[in-house]
Amino acid sequence: MDLLSGAERRYLEETRREGAFRCAQCGERSAYGLCVGGQFLCEFCADGAAEKLKAQYAVVYAESQEQFSQFLRWWFDSLTQAEQEDILRPVYRQQKECERITGSRKIQTVAEEFCSESGGFRDFIRSRMKEELEELP
Repeated sequence: MDLLSGAERRYLEETRREGAFRCAQCGERSAYGLCVGGQFLCEFCADGAAEKLKAQYAVVYAESQEQFSQFLRWWFDSLTQAEQEDILRPVYRQQKECERITGSRKIQTVAEEFCSESGGFRDFIRSRMKEELEELP
C-alpha cells in the first residue's frame, strides 16, 4: 500500500534530484523533513505541526506498545498520594489473597525488607508490647 499520493511521490522524486525540498509552510529549502497531512515540511515546521496534533494523538501515542510502561509510571506519578492508594489498595488485597491461596511469600518478604529499612519498626514493636502488657490482668 502506498502512503504517498501521486503528487506527493512526484514532489519527493523532484526534491531528491535537487537535493532539497521546499517547505510547504515556511518556503525554506531543506534536505530533511516530514510529510505531514500531505505537505512536506522542514524539521522546524514539522515540530510545530506535531505540537498541534498532540491533542489528537497523545493518548494513542502514550498507550502504544513502545511507550505504555513509561507512560504508566508517568501517569501514576502525576496522581496524588490518596489517588495512588485508592488504585493500589484493591490490587494489593487481590495479590495478598492470591499469595494466600498459592503459598507465595512475596508480600511477606517485601514487608520484612520494609521493616528492616524503615526507621519506625522498632518503635512500633515497643508500642505493641506495651499495649499487650497493659491488657494483662
